[in-house]
Amino acid sequence: MNVGLNAVFIFGLFGAPKLGVVGVAIATTISRFLQLVGCIIVSEFMKPGVKLTFLTMFKRYPLVEHDFITMALPAIGNDLAWALAFSAYSAILGHMENVGDDAVAAYSIVNVVRNLGTVLCYGIGSASGIIVGQILGEGNREEGIAAGHLCLRLSVITGIIGGIFVLLITPIVLKVADLTPTAMDYLKFMLLVNTYYICGTSVNTCLIAGVFRAGGDSKFGFWCDIIDMWVYAVPLGLFAAFVLKLPVKWVYFLLCTDEFVKWPWVFKNFYSHKWAKNITRDNIE
Repeated sequence: MNVGLNAVFIFGLFGAPKLGVVGVAIATTISRFLQLVGCIIVSEFMKPGVKLTFLTMFKRYPLVEHDFITMALPAIGNDLAWALAFSAYSAILGHMENVGDDAVAAYSIVNVVRNLGTVLCYGIGSASGIIVGQILGEGNREEGIAAGHLCLRLSVITGIIGGIFVLLITPIVLKVADLTPTAMDYLKFMLLVNTYYICGTSVNTCLIAGVFRAGGDSKFGFWCDIIDMWVYAVPLGLFAAFVLKLPVKWVYFLLCTDEFVKWPWVFKNFYSHKWAKNITRDNIE
C-alpha cells in the first residue's frame, strides 16, 4: 500500500494530484492508518487474545506505562541515533571537497539498493523479537535462549542472501544509473562494500532490535549505537574526510566499519544470556 500510494501521489497517477515529496508523507500516513485498521480487524479473530480497540489503546495502566517508558524510550532513542547517524554519513560525503555531488548521488542509489537487500534481514529482526519475546513471556527461558540462537543463525543466512542480491543486481544498477563517470566509479565501489556490510546489519538488527528487546534489554542497544556511531563512526568519518582528506572510497569504507566494530560487545551480551528475561506481568491493575 505504501509503495503503491507513493507512486500515485508522487507522479499523479490515476487522476491524483502530482505532489512530489508531499505525496510521500500522505502515502505513508494513509498506509500506516490502514495498518492500524488491519490490526484491529485481525485482533477480532484472535482467541484467546486482547482485543485491539480504541478503548484498550487509551486505557491507562500505570505499571505498564512505567515498563513502557523504561524499555521503549531507549529503543526509540536507539533507532533515532541510528537514523541520524546515517544522515550524518551522507552529510560527510556531501561536504567533501570537489566530490560532494557525485558522492551523494552514488550514496543515494546505494541506500535504495541496500534497503532492498535488507528486506529479509529486517523481517528476521522483527520476527526475532516477537518469537523470542513470546517464548520468554511464557516462562520458558531455556527455550527462549535456544530461539535466540536460531534467530542469530537465520540472520547470518539472510545477511548472506542480501549480500548476494546486491552483487547480482549491481550490473543492472550500473546499467540504468544516469550518473557522471566519477559517480559511477563511487557507486560501483559502494555496492561492492555492501555485499558484506549487509551481513553486519542483519546480525546486529536481529540481536539488538529483536532478541535483546524481547527480554527488555533495550538500553544496551541504545548505548551501543550511541558509542559506536557517534563516538566512533561519525568522528572517524569527519577526521578522515576533512583532516586527513582521504578519497571518498576510503571515507565510505571507514564509515561502513560501524556494524562490525560493535560485534565484540554485541556477541558478549548475547552469549551472556542476561537479556533472557520474562517482562510480562500477570497483574497490571
